Amino acid sequence: MKVAENSIMEITEDGKIFSNLSKEEKQALNDLKNDKTIVIKSADKGSAVIVWDRDDYCKEADSQLLNKEVYVKIESDPIPQLTKEIEECLEKIEKRGDLDSTTLKFLKVEEAKLGRFYLQPKIHKRMDSVPGRPVISNSGYFTENISSFLDHHLQPLTKNVKSYIQDTKQFLNKLNHFHKTQFLVQWTLWDYIQTFLMNSDFQR
Repeated sequence: MKVAENSIMEITEDGKIFSNLSKEEKQALNDLKNDKTIVIKSADKGSAVIVWDRDDYCKEADSQLLNKEVYVKIESDPIPQLTKEIEECLEKIEKRGDLDSTTLKFLKVEEAKLGRFYLQPKIHKRMDSVPGRPVISNSGYFTENISSFLDHHLQPLTKNVKSYIQDTKQFLNKLNHFHKTQFLVQWTLWDYIQTFLMNSDFQR
């Protein structure tokens, strides 16, 4: 109780609290943050944090981005054209009477930017020449607010779909309704999931 009281008393007027890290730990974190020879990313699966050699990271990124069957290099900035097309579409919907001015303003992203490409290390595949899972972060993208708007209005509807699964717990509860003799493949999968989750964070 005394420790909790001391922690509360350490809260400053602007809401900040003192760090529980030692000076050495803070310095170690800053050194890692400023080390340009490494890239720190969360693993593709699990909760591991991976320190990736920057040269290896860039090599893996180049091998994916230079794949012309997946990515196409563009010669000019597409932002002005994309902005124009999306705004014209939204304004047409407003004129039709399906959007009010407040919603229209929300749906338009100010100073929109293109998606940001990065990799998550797939250490479950192999530890040598680790492959990366490509991820495009669309935070600040042209359609970010449109996606949020649609998600908000579709959420109540998706719950009425028979295949809707709310979370892992509900998924496991549904699997409990299967009988072992019903489908061998289904139960083999269920046994595997149970075994896997016995050592996962979900059980804890």
